[in-house]
Amino acid sequence: MKRSCVIDQLKELVLDRKSFLGGGYDDTYRKDIVALNVAIRELKKEEVTRRVIRQICEFYGQEPQFIVAIEELSELIKAITKAMRGGDTEKLREDIITEIADVKIIAEELTMIIGAEKEVDEEVKNKLVRQICRIHKEEKECRMNA
Repeated sequence: MKRSCVIDQLKELVLDRKSFLGGGYDDTYRKDIVALNVAIRELKKEEVTRRVIRQICEFYGQEPQFIVAIEELSELIKAITKAMRGGDTEKLREDIITEIADVKIIAEELTMIIGAEKEVDEEVKNKLVRQICRIHKEEKECRMNA
């Protein structure tokens, strides 16, 4: 389902909730309405972000963005390496934050360029589940060896 459809459905739900209660609703319903409005705002932000990223992809094209991806990933590696050597920790932290933002943006661009948004989302979920399973397995082994 498209995000715009989800946003429209959430707006309808808010209106239904408000009209059903006739304006006189308790804290529970008020919290529901606030949560729904927050969800709507967040989805709109994501929609705008995706639109901007799509525009960037269409403007620059695949090959230049692949090169940018390599550059951004190497800049993040460099920032992490500097942080590991020590120094001005606040500056190093800011540098890492900046480079992570660049990498997140270019990763979204690459995902769009190759048309793999659903596949990447699914792969992220799979990898997170596998990692949690590894953690549980390691915790269990540690308890057995303790």
